[in-house]
Amino acid sequence: MSAENDEDEPLTGSSSPSIEKTQRMPWVGLGLFLGALAVFLGGNTGLLQFSTGSGACKETTCGGFPSEKQPYVSRSLSGKVTKVLVTGGAGFIASHFALMLVDHGGYNVTVVDDLSRGSIETVLRLQALAKAAGQPLHFEEIDVARQYEMEHLLKSRGIELVVHFSGNAYVGESMVRPEDYFQNITVSTVALLRAMGAAGVDRLIFSSSCATFGAPTEFPITEQTPQRPTNPYGAAKLQAEQAIIAQVKAQQRLGKPFSAALLRYFNVIGADPRGRIGPHLKFEANKLYPRIVDAAYDVALGLRPELRVMGSHFPTKDGSAARDYIHVTDLVDAHVKLMAALRGNELLYYNVGNGAPYTVLEIVEVVKKVTGRPLPYTLTEERPGDPPALFSDPTKIKTEIGWAPRYADIHAMVRHGWEWRIKHYNPASPAPSVDPLEHSGPSFNETTDDVPPLGDNPRIAIIGAGPTGLCAAYRLTELGYTNWQLVEATPKASGLACTIVDESKFAWDIGVHCLFSHFEFFDALLDRMLPPEDWLYHQRYSPARMRGVWVGYPVQANLWRLPEAEVMGIVKDLAQKEAQPPPPKPRDFRQWLHAGFGEKLTESFMAPYNAKVWAHPADEMNSIWVGERVATIKFEDILSNVIRRKDAPAWGPNAQFRYPINGTGMIWEKVFSQLPKENTRLNARVTAVRTVPGSKALELQDGSRVPFDGLLSTMPLPLLLRSLPDAPHLAALADGDNGAADHSRFKHQTCNVFGVGIEGSAIPEILNGVHWVYFPEDEFIFYRVTVLSNFSPRMVPKPYNQWSLLVEVSESKHRVVPKSRKKLRGMVKDGLIRSGMMPADATIVTMWDMRLEYGYPVPYVERNMHVHEADHELRKLGIWSRGRFGSWKYEVGNQDHSCMLGIDAVDSMLFGGNGAGREATFNSPNKVNVQYRKYDYDFEPASLARDAGRKHTFAVPPVRLKKLPQWDWVAYRCDGQDSWTNSVRGGMVKQPTPTKWLIHSYEGCGAAGVKRPMPEMLREGLNHLDRIPFGTSGTSPPAAAWARHIVAHYTKLPNLLIFVPAGPDKQSALFWATGISSARSTAPDFGAYASAAPTDMPAELLSNFCTSLWPLIKQARGFDRPCPERVVGLGGADTAYYVAAERIKAVPLAVWQQLLALLTGGDTALATAKGLAYSWHIFFGEKTMLKPPLVHPHLPRGDRK
Repeated sequence: MSAENDEDEPLTGSSSPSIEKTQRMPWVGLGLFLGALAVFLGGNTGLLQFSTGSGACKETTCGGFPSEKQPYVSRSLSGKVTKVLVTGGAGFIASHFALMLVDHGGYNVTVVDDLSRGSIETVLRLQALAKAAGQPLHFEEIDVARQYEMEHLLKSRGIELVVHFSGNAYVGESMVRPEDYFQNITVSTVALLRAMGAAGVDRLIFSSSCATFGAPTEFPITEQTPQRPTNPYGAAKLQAEQAIIAQVKAQQRLGKPFSAALLRYFNVIGADPRGRIGPHLKFEANKLYPRIVDAAYDVALGLRPELRVMGSHFPTKDGSAARDYIHVTDLVDAHVKLMAALRGNELLYYNVGNGAPYTVLEIVEVVKKVTGRPLPYTLTEERPGDPPALFSDPTKIKTEIGWAPRYADIHAMVRHGWEWRIKHYNPASPAPSVDPLEHSGPSFNETTDDVPPLGDNPRIAIIGAGPTGLCAAYRLTELGYTNWQLVEATPKASGLACTIVDESKFAWDIGVHCLFSHFEFFDALLDRMLPPEDWLYHQRYSPARMRGVWVGYPVQANLWRLPEAEVMGIVKDLAQKEAQPPPPKPRDFRQWLHAGFGEKLTESFMAPYNAKVWAHPADEMNSIWVGERVATIKFEDILSNVIRRKDAPAWGPNAQFRYPINGTGMIWEKVFSQLPKENTRLNARVTAVRTVPGSKALELQDGSRVPFDGLLSTMPLPLLLRSLPDAPHLAALADGDNGAADHSRFKHQTCNVFGVGIEGSAIPEILNGVHWVYFPEDEFIFYRVTVLSNFSPRMVPKPYNQWSLLVEVSESKHRVVPKSRKKLRGMVKDGLIRSGMMPADATIVTMWDMRLEYGYPVPYVERNMHVHEADHELRKLGIWSRGRFGSWKYEVGNQDHSCMLGIDAVDSMLFGGNGAGREATFNSPNKVNVQYRKYDYDFEPASLARDAGRKHTFAVPPVRLKKLPQWDWVAYRCDGQDSWTNSVRGGMVKQPTPTKWLIHSYEGCGAAGVKRPMPEMLREGLNHLDRIPFGTSGTSPPAAAWARHIVAHYTKLPNLLIFVPAGPDKQSALFWATGISSARSTAPDFGAYASAAPTDMPAELLSNFCTSLWPLIKQARGFDRPCPERVVGLGGADTAYYVAAERIKAVPLAVWQQLLALLTGGDTALATAKGLAYSWHIFFGEKTMLKPPLVHPHLPRGDRK
């Protein structure tokens, strides 16, 4: 909370104040405190009796001070202090005080505010000013009333003196919500005094108020004027004064030093004369209870229709009320001087004002003169109890500490405030927020985008042949648009998604490139580039190695594998976190980690691992990137897993991923090959981007030029900003000190990638089934090691007889690594051996390495603010900067995102956006990451242009992607073999039409948890086998697996499902290339394979069938018929079915869910499964199995097809 002003002038701003209430302390606590305070002050309960004016008895005391004038004493200002804590430092007055300390230099300032009224923008401005001045300024978001947190802070920061500004400061509001004022002024002050006492801090300056004087009858107001508050604000301030006075006296009696100064402010206005900071006016209370000058500024800016001045018959020169005004800079100067005056047990108290009152109407005229704008006002009735005048006699403070105002002229006060207001709060041209969190949203949308669109048939240039540039080019190609050119600096397309083959023929991706998708277009593109047989499907297994053990991913859900003492510490910390109120909204990634995972878990794994991978501290990173990238937790789940010593299931968007058989570079090389040769150029390095209107062009190293109207650049953003000779001012948008080679403000991690190729098939057993391993501990220089040979057999020159490891080492100014490649290689090799990733006697065939200056774009706190500012300026020049380092948004930096960034940019250039909006991938990462964007396979380019109001020429026919059909094979397995999956692959790759497939094997005896050695792992990947845990006892009937799959995938079923019995015969016609395809020629959406013909359901099963299954069939089929006396079906254990998704979806999901419950429901499950064996066909939409085209033998006579 922050003190914003000190006395309301007679003015109304709103007739119906309503501010959301924030409770900080139970009512009972408040009552106990006030009662205790009354007793403590010797029963002087008159302090709580608000005077209403003339009828009050004249007091003969003035708070805790003598009523008679005391002689002035010249104070020595020789006291020394350096470590100062400022409460309410995000508010108006306190922030100016902190700035003055920065300007003076030599102070170590700690600013505290809970931001309930204070502005984080003010704090950020202070921090920037302190950094520029080379002065320390630390901020903590804490409620001063939290005594023990304040005590810890005071101790940890070594505080010597506290200047206490915090507390709400609106008289009118205090009459509506008095409890808030006693809480955040009086109670907070007492809590602060206790914290100071416990921490041994013995000097305090308190921000009091002239409101403690109430409505005095004699003027000017002196330090001897009786304190008779007329409102809860003044009463709360007076109570806080009394508590401080009592503390000084109590410490004096104990022979301990404690000194304090109490300053009673009058009306504080103005702003920093140099325009660096000023009042922040975005809180609702500023609108409801404005200071008169702020309200006058509102009228001048058109935010209020007029001023309503309350009172026109006061005994003043013009009938309006008169008040004393002081410039905020003069006020805080008094505080700075007082810091040197405090010593021993001195208690100082001063009124701080100019002593020259101005009426409200005089202020109106000053504001009119300063702003040069009309200021209409209306005179209204005065408020009951409003005194005609309030002004001070500042003689005492001037005499005793030599204070004198520098800005006593009222015109200077108003001018400084107006200059700040017009610069930062002008509704006609509002200044952008300096708060990075205010930039967390989109850079632009259809409504806010003020960049002029490109014209018809624009010339489009693309820099870079990585996923972003290639997808943009492909989009132009599929539209049939030909007025474009792509240039790539290197001799090969694919960018950071490349696959490099070294001299020993080992293949290396330069990073972990597991493919998963949020976009139907991306999936269709991959399917077009590579046939189904060229893909491997993997179930990710990526543990962390820490404390000498392997902990499954995500670590936060598998804590039980850590040492017991560490686990107990984490669980205790999480339990305590669960019992606490939610913390404030996190401002950085470290705060997000602590809020979500607690202190112990954060320090155990989350912080150290992220520090290694990003090579930047968590408090320099934002948390808006997290989304689907970091698994959140539930305490009850963690506790359950710890108690049961159970691993959590795989998590994340890449829990299953696909991988091209020859590495990811294969995809993008194929995309490049599909583009028109006349529109692409390799070995074409850009040296400059010319942006003069009418002659925009890329200048290439060979001296040639590529003209453009619209440019999509995928080069790193800071390099682009420095490549614009016709717009040199944009280079300043890259200026900064990230400590990297580009010396920019755009923070990134440099990645050192090492590939270790090893001879032999004796891969360490611990690497069975492993895709990559995280290394959070500093014991190892690398943060991740990928077993790349487990991705595809073709990543090594001798498949199954060699293996390979891909190692990543991060680097930045925060994480320095040896410059010697030889030394770094040695550290990598040593770490691999010590971690068990590689035997000490391994035969290393190759050790390849590459240093990527741009490894990861770090989502640093100010990232969006910097990126969006640059984006706006670039797009005004017709330049779109997109891609992993063009957009600088890690959360949309995977291959699917990078591709769609290019698609969206092209659609924005040509059509002003697409069905997802205006560049949704760039602007709304968190939205696109929780959706699966559909693709229009039937788009019409001319219609798109016409709907956008454009007249483009599409010179060639469109090239539309096609959606491949997909078959899902669903099986149950316990102890049986799964070699039949080889037969599935054999049949699927020979389908007459390319068809995708997946095999879902529900494994009921714990087999899914067994990690396979490399050959088995690769076989499963090649066969597209997905092994799904389905219990460990093997008691669930196979039919339950089929029902489970239908329920789990109901909304995303593929074209065809094949339900396979347990232990199928791999010679069955079911797996033949022409088996199902041939059967579907006569029965396209349903069929069965069996060894025996349909038979009657045994009588002993019929009763259970009628009671359990027939009710579901009636729901499924939508009729109300009695259970039949006879059911004919394929009851054999080896029966298989193929069923179109439409048939399954014809049955409501609720029916399938009930069926699954019956099959997993205990004693009746087996009987239900037996009855279901004769009636699956009914659930699949067939009345009878007797039709010859529907039933096929597993092993037909004659030759195998």
